[in-house]
Amino acid sequence: MAAERVFIVAGKEFTDHLSSRKFLVILALLLMLSLLGMHQGIDQYNRDLEVYNQQLQATGDTADPVGMMPERPSILIIFRQLESSLMVFGGVLAIATGADLVSKEKESRSLKTLLARPIYRDEIINGKALGGMT
Repeated sequence: MAAERVFIVAGKEFTDHLSSRKFLVILALLLMLSLLGMHQGIDQYNRDLEVYNQQLQATGDTADPVGMMPERPSILIIFRQLESSLMVFGGVLAIATGADLVSKEKESRSLKTLLARPIYRDEIINGKALGGMT
């Protein structure tokens, strides 16, 4: 398998993705999911911070110095919410994008022309997958 042929197919696939309307719709969906996940994460962080401040005031009011300090919430809670929303919906969007890899070439009748060239099928598939990931 020649790496340069894989990169040629990957480059063509990448430029095809950037110019397609489907890619722009999926990119917009991912951006909306990211914003939604960040918003949910910020809300969760603010709620946890309120609980932390209430617990801190409750432990500060006691005269007994021996006590358990409440754990301060981490700012990474924001990204945890983002991660969970992307895990659920990102997989569905990846499948939707991947299903179009070869079918697009078949519909435009360029698959036969592509396969007539001195390039192996695995190089086409690997190049399309690499172009779709970048």
